[in-house]
Amino acid sequence: MLSFFKIHPIKLLVLSNFALLIFILNIPGTIALRNLLAVVLLVTLALIFLKSETSIKLLFNSKHFSNLTLILLTLTIYIFFHSVFKADEIEWSLSQYRTQWIYPMLYFIMGSLLAFLAASNQYFNNKTLLTVLFSSLFVHVLYIDLIAIIEYFETGQLLTRFGGLTKSPVLGNYITNILNSMIIVEFIYRFRMKEKVLPFNSYFLFLFLLLCVLSSIIEGMRFGVISLFFMSLTGAIFFIIDNPKYNLKVKSCIALSLVILCSLPLLYNVKYDSRWDSLIETIPIALDTENNVFWQVKDATWREGNNSAIGSLANGVQLDHSNYMRIAWAAKGVEYISKDIYGIGYGRNVFGHAIEKYDDNDSIRGWHSHSGIVDFTIGVGLIGLLLWISFISSVIFHGTSVFINKGNYFALLSVFISSGFFIRSVVDSNMRDHMFKQFFLILGITLVLAFYEKNKKQEAL
Repeated sequence: MLSFFKIHPIKLLVLSNFALLIFILNIPGTIALRNLLAVVLLVTLALIFLKSETSIKLLFNSKHFSNLTLILLTLTIYIFFHSVFKADEIEWSLSQYRTQWIYPMLYFIMGSLLAFLAASNQYFNNKTLLTVLFSSLFVHVLYIDLIAIIEYFETGQLLTRFGGLTKSPVLGNYITNILNSMIIVEFIYRFRMKEKVLPFNSYFLFLFLLLCVLSSIIEGMRFGVISLFFMSLTGAIFFIIDNPKYNLKVKSCIALSLVILCSLPLLYNVKYDSRWDSLIETIPIALDTENNVFWQVKDATWREGNNSAIGSLANGVQLDHSNYMRIAWAAKGVEYISKDIYGIGYGRNVFGHAIEKYDDNDSIRGWHSHSGIVDFTIGVGLIGLLLWISFISSVIFHGTSVFINKGNYFALLSVFISSGFFIRSVVDSNMRDHMFKQFFLILGITLVLAFYEKNKKQEAL
């Protein structure tokens, strides 16, 4: 414990700043503090980088990293020129470009610089950086579980759709699934490589996984528990394939145990979330956006239960807001994309702008479609979508190859972080605000560490 107070002041400044930033990023009402921490951290890292004697050439020696950087740079330039020359509302799109794209890119640079500092081992190493990241996020899960357990003992009821300090089960679930990704990757790495990155022993790591599973149940997010289920399937596959350290029987038992454990939130959600019961019947009603225009009804009307403005099922029960709206908005989003495949202008609430443009309703300009991919494509068109998919798929395919061939921990973590975010972007509006910044911050860390580790091993050969 005393050694903590002897650490280098720069190390203390960087790690404490990073820990606080990643912790408060999802807490509402902290925008000023977030911005202050982000500026201080970015400036500090930039100054250290400029004075560093460690060459960045090692990173760009990789053709794949150069390609990833080029794709992201191309997309950044494309969105800018699209906002200037193609957007319906140039001033609005440029403002959105600055806050919703450039700022996340700065977070990506911040993550990359943190990883550069860790890879060069000047003040701290990659294991320390990942431990700080994990621990800062895990406080959120611990708080959610603790409050839920206290509530259960007091009332006999388990909290549901509770987001803890984030005030939102969606935001809480994003954190939980990031931690689930890190834990699953850590277990795979330990079983395959007989090494570890996080400093916790396997018993504690398993306890952390149990707490994250409990957190998923408490948050009650349908798409979150589905993502966790597929995450566990992916983890099981990575553990089984090309792993000579265990026989097939042992590998199958471990993989099956992981999948079963991570299926519990999904099974619990299906049993206790009544929205599943009406989902199938809602689909054809939601897809018929011409005859059923409930998708233009504001949230307040749904909460009031005004049946004259809201449709109902065959049994007379009012349509569920989440079931209906997500499907109807996705259908309208695809329709708007088909009407202008080049996009109408980048922006986080471009779906509301499209409703105004194509359906002559200007009362819901601030709406988004609850799909990051749909909003992104309405804004920047199919060209922008192809560039984004190219970037994500390159991270996933190259990361998969590097892990299978080299056993690179950070490459596999990049795969889980990027694929998890992309899948959620199909059904959640996460390509915006602090969610997008958090994604790029973590991806910058994992990508740069993955390529540094890979290139260092190649140079050593």
